Amino acid sequence: QRGPPRQVRGVDDRPRNLQDGDAVTRGTVLARVREDDYRNRLNQSRANLAEAQAVLIRAREDLTRARALYERESLTKPDLDAAESQASVSQARVEAAQAQVDTARSALDDCALRAPFDGIILEHSIETGELVSPEAMAFVRAATTSVKATFGVPDSLVERMTPGQSVTITTEAFQGSSFPGSVTGIAPSADPQSRVFNIEVTIPNRDGRLKNLRLISEQLRT
Repeated sequence: QRGPPRQVRGVDDRPRNLQDGDAVTRGTVLARVREDDYRNRLNQSRANLAEAQAVLIRAREDLTRARALYERESLTKPDLDAAESQASVSQARVEAAQAQVDTARSALDDCALRAPFDGIILEHSIETGELVSPEAMAFVRAATTSVKATFGVPDSLVERMTPGQSVTITTEAFQGSSFPGSVTGIAPSADPQSRVFNIEVTIPNRDGRLKNLRLISEQLRT
């Protein structure tokens, strides 16, 4: 079950949940799973680790005494072997307990769904308190630092285009302005109806001016 998603200031200056179209920065917590069970597991695994470490300390002290007694011929070889075996077993238990702590800590960290890059929310599919299954799509975000324009060119021009080639794009929204980009995709064959080749151009958009071109998007899942 999910906890409350991140809140932002609305037009009335009051906090509200994230909505489609909101801009978020990398690392922003978009939503959070209720942490009680995961935190309890971490606390229990830490207690188990502390207990295993205490047992290991005693086992090492016993081994030290056993070796000293064996050197004075006051302890048999089987007894020394038993002390060494106990120390090895105790060490293994500490390592296993540490692994459980690491797993529990990672699970607790995963309770927070964080934005992997700066961008805008295109779509959200979860609400506060909603039960969701693993791998359920939670948010669709778009990176606005780059946008892609796709258009068709005739066969007389496509032969002169290569991946990485510099291209300048103009849009009706910004008449008189041009945007430099580079070719990142060339269709291997022409469209059967239009008989033109689709060309994809990626354009830097760090100022976020271009919004109507197809954005690079990513689905964030639980």
